[in-house]
Amino acid sequence: KIPTDPWGRKYVYVSPGTHNPEDFDLSSYGADGIESLDDIVNWYKE
Repeated sequence: KIPTDPWGRKYVYVSPGTHNPEDFDLSSYGADGIESLDDIVNWYKE
């Protein structure tokens, strides 16, 4: 079961990760629920 983020939506989990190919990517679309620049992720965004 995938846990939910603080906004009640499922986290996005990818393994192996696209951004972390030796590990995994974990992200949340944040308060707006839309994939955009304000997402919360476990990789460095420029």
